Amino acid sequence: MFFPKRSVLVMGLVCAALILPAGADAAGAAWVDATLDKALARAKAEKKRLIVKFEADWCGPCRRLGKLLEEPVGAQLTKGMLGVRVDFDDEKNRKHIQKYVVLGLPTVVVLDGNGTQVARIMGYDDREAWLAEARAGITASDPLPKLRAAAKQRPMDPVACLRLGKALLVRGEAKEGVALIERTGWLAAASKGDLRSREAAAEALFVLGRYHHRVRRDPRTAQHVWRQLALGHAASGFAGGAWWWYARSQKELGRPDVGVAALRSRAQMEPGNLGALRQWASFVSKHALKSHAREVLEALKAARGGKTGKELDKIHVAATKLRALIAAK
Repeated sequence: MFFPKRSVLVMGLVCAALILPAGADAAGAAWVDATLDKALARAKAEKKRLIVKFEADWCGPCRRLGKLLEEPVGAQLTKGMLGVRVDFDDEKNRKHIQKYVVLGLPTVVVLDGNGTQVARIMGYDDREAWLAEARAGITASDPLPKLRAAAKQRPMDPVACLRLGKALLVRGEAKEGVALIERTGWLAAASKGDLRSREAAAEALFVLGRYHHRVRRDPRTAQHVWRQLALGHAASGFAGGAWWWYARSQKELGRPDVGVAALRSRAQMEPGNLGALRQWASFVSKHALKSHAREVLEALKAARGGKTGKELDKIHVAATKLRALIAAK
């Protein structure tokens, strides 16, 4: 599960570039086959900026971004810089995940020789959109002063509060950042419930959930955030992911049946939502919860009526996985 839309957090980048994979044009960044600590030391010694790409083998957007950056256009984004790849799943990198607050994948961070963030781009959905955001980041100045000024000028504006909170959080200023992100929800509640405020409140919960769950690895805290987002902001684009992450938190807390019950209830509350049904089926299959497989399989069979094309194919794929689980010894 990733962010439902592209999210770019520019932390001030005047003459830096972003990312280029190994084997690219010599004009691009030189990628270092080393740990992040060693790459930082080299960047400092050579007085160069360092591109850090946080990625994972299972991350589809990471692979798609990699393909884009193998093209010549990728080399145009980087000159005279060093680069290093960081495996999100490697336990040795947990300190870096926490320090640089990696909320989603892929995340590209540009650091100066002292390890200070000067730019950040999160996510990858569309080739041209990513390139446009990357080019904009190259010439952007540090937005933090403007974000602070906006929050000061509009102290009751949940959007201004959220933007400042996110910028501080990913810079490692977690105490102030989290406080502002949490305050966003209260400001939104105090407003007249306009769409802009509701969306800010939903995004604030999503960021908090990711921070507690993925960065701090605290599913006990995150579960409450996910539940609030799923039930309190059901119409938002973040709600679907919240249901999944709530179920995942229950699995990590040793209560997978609670997670299944949550996903089942969503599928029953939204009978026409094939995504909710497939989410329930996927959770049962992924975690080999055999005792729940037949119930989900029956729900998938019932949902076949009137479905054609890709929707029917998706039901077939989910059902096949469940049948294999049922047949497994």
